[in-house]
Amino acid sequence: MALYRIDETGGSLREIPETTLSGEGKRERHDLQRWLRDHPAVLEEGLFVLAEEFGEWDSGRRIDLLALDERGRLVVVELKRDEGAYMDLQALRYAAMVAHMTFEQAVAAHESWLRARATGGDARERIASHLAVGDGVEPEIESANPRILLAARDFPRELTTLVLWLRDRGVDIACIRLLPYRVEGTLVLDVTPVIPLPEADDYLVRVREKVNESEPRKYPVISWTESDIERLVRVLADPVEAGARSASVPHPRLAAVIDVLADEPDVWLSIVTASDRGDETPHQIRGLLARLTRMVRIDFGRDNWPFEVEGRSSDTAEGRIAHYRMAAEIAGWWKAARRSMPPSEQSSTEQPPVQSVG
Repeated sequence: MALYRIDETGGSLREIPETTLSGEGKRERHDLQRWLRDHPAVLEEGLFVLAEEFGEWDSGRRIDLLALDERGRLVVVELKRDEGAYMDLQALRYAAMVAHMTFEQAVAAHESWLRARATGGDARERIASHLAVGDGVEPEIESANPRILLAARDFPRELTTLVLWLRDRGVDIACIRLLPYRVEGTLVLDVTPVIPLPEADDYLVRVREKVNESEPRKYPVISWTESDIERLVRVLADPVEAGARSASVPHPRLAAVIDVLADEPDVWLSIVTASDRGDETPHQIRGLLARLTRMVRIDFGRDNWPFEVEGRSSDTAEGRIAHYRMAAEIAGWWKAARRSMPPSEQSSTEQPPVQSVG
């Protein structure tokens, strides 16, 4: 793909040529890494940097950026200013080295990084805040199967072939293209996910994280009752008053997402449709549901949401993406519990009803 300058007067397009960071005199570690370290949302919304140049081993090798995603999962980020040859194998080694990192080790890594940068803040509190856990809750990170993000200007075919093969075998590895342009004297960076396609990512994540039925679950699947739903509404509205351990602040945005599903009981809604009918982007919905997962585990002792999720074909060219469906009975409990809340709490969480389409 290319960028074009539009001549609105003459009605013509003029291509803006690509450049390279090396050709622009930019360095991999001191420029590109610094930019993305300070603005990790460029790579992925909700990414939290734990450390850079991390390497608690004797090999002398260092991870460019070590981070946590919105779900609290460890992420290895490898960067190349130009072509990303061989960075896949390097990143796999790093992922193996940090697998099973404990929360305490993550705190120590972040503390060391903050100290090296002369940055204030308590490492433990910063990580706990990112994980959105309340006081008295022991935070957890998911490190047994670290995610991998590869970011470069270009990826050779042998690398993308290996990445696709690894993804088919359950390795959460992605490629993000960083294309620099020089536009009227300004260096511009075009950031584009290339593997996987953004529209399919939600479904693929759900497939990868699905627990094999033959393996023991840390949290069981338990049917939701009316009293459970009533408590969930209270927890989302005022977690402190409800005695929740998973959060200390209200979650009106999460409640609004569930409102959308409750307004269409027994109907499969794609994540794109749920986004269109609410105020959140698909990526934001995924982040909110990650918090719901933590909430139902810590405060409700179960592994299932009060609605179903399934990868289904979409009506567009997006392929299979996540769809959600709330049973009519549970939707009725949810709406009744929302209506029974005090007016002040209703205004902070409840959204106007969504009209059915078609």
